[in-house]
Amino acid sequence: MLLFRRQYVVYASYYLRKSWKEYEQARDIARELEQDGELVKSTELNEDQNSTINNEKIRSNLIITQLSFGLGAFNYLVSTLPPMFKWIVELLGFEGNSQYGCEKLLEASSFDLKSIPRAVWGCIASVGLRWFFLDQKQEAYNQLELLLSIYPNSAIIQSFCGNIYRRDGKIEKSTDFFKQAQENANTLPQMQITIGYELATNLFLFNKFEEAIPLIERYLEKSTSTNFKAYGAYKLGFCYWMTNNKDKTFSLFSRLPDWVRPNMAYDTFAFRKSQKFLTQGNFSSFDELYLLASNLTDAKRFDEAIEILIKIRKTLLTSKTELIDEFAQYHYLKGLIFREIENIEKARKSLHKAICDFGPNIREEIWVVPHSYIELCECYVKLNDLTKARECINRTKKFTKYDFEKQLGIRIKKLQSFC
Repeated sequence: MLLFRRQYVVYASYYLRKSWKEYEQARDIARELEQDGELVKSTELNEDQNSTINNEKIRSNLIITQLSFGLGAFNYLVSTLPPMFKWIVELLGFEGNSQYGCEKLLEASSFDLKSIPRAVWGCIASVGLRWFFLDQKQEAYNQLELLLSIYPNSAIIQSFCGNIYRRDGKIEKSTDFFKQAQENANTLPQMQITIGYELATNLFLFNKFEEAIPLIERYLEKSTSTNFKAYGAYKLGFCYWMTNNKDKTFSLFSRLPDWVRPNMAYDTFAFRKSQKFLTQGNFSSFDELYLLASNLTDAKRFDEAIEILIKIRKTLLTSKTELIDEFAQYHYLKGLIFREIENIEKARKSLHKAICDFGPNIREEIWVVPHSYIELCECYVKLNDLTKARECINRTKKFTKYDFEKQLGIRIKKLQSFC
């Protein structure tokens, strides 16, 4: 999949075909095991059975778990390839199937989590699938509890829990998990640094910039990973600005391009925003307020975000310059918040304003229109008006090369399953 995304089409095609052939052979072996009655869930094995038989059955289950995990990951990842590569995959006689991929990953997670490592990875993957794609949040939480009961001191699982709870707006609980993970990763200094960045993200969402600064600084200085360095620098620069260390913002943003990875959404967003800052020489009053409100929205502290929205509106109405992009962003965020708190009518009105009143004249923040269409689509799904929901999706597909396009594409796929 990475070769396809890096444009190495010939190599990618070769390895895709080779991988699938190997999976087919492994599947034949699995069918033989199934016919021989070897595929019994490890959790169902009787302790009184002969230990050799138990070991054989566990070995068989290990094979089928690895196969299920591989088939699931393979099918799902191929289904996420950009349309420009899908014709090549079909020419090779293969077609990615996201639903089948999900089924196999869920199957992999059903085997004994104590005995089979791939079952653990399958369980983690299935939590992500249930949470982000299948709208099965309670089932996802149940699997997390199961994982934690078996591996109570696993820094990886605790860190994963921290991310899931953050997505659900449970920031305090997320922070508790990240702190536990950091403590249990005491022999893994790089992991501790990364978890520190995750803790900084939670602080950033609460607009606690002073506390976030040292953790992000440590990540940028000492982490050997390239992940989120550019975006982390953008967040750090804003933290400096909001704590009256404005010279540091200019210095940091001038170095930010060194961390940008091409085609990575958060990196390109951070680059664009930092360059805009350097060009205009500051974060405007709108920029400051909007990011404060956006952070609180991501943290699902909607009442506090709405209070800042009121300040944003006053700022925009008293401005002596034309602020089309700013008004569009304001109405988008307002619509998102009202959609989240299920005030659908107010959400629709605000999103329509973002799209129709200001969208046609947007200069830079073109992302506002496609993202507003998808928020509007969510509203229509809630109202069971699937015709209008599909129309929103179709209009979104006309836009390209905007911020977080791939991330929005994932939401579109999920919404299409309802429409």
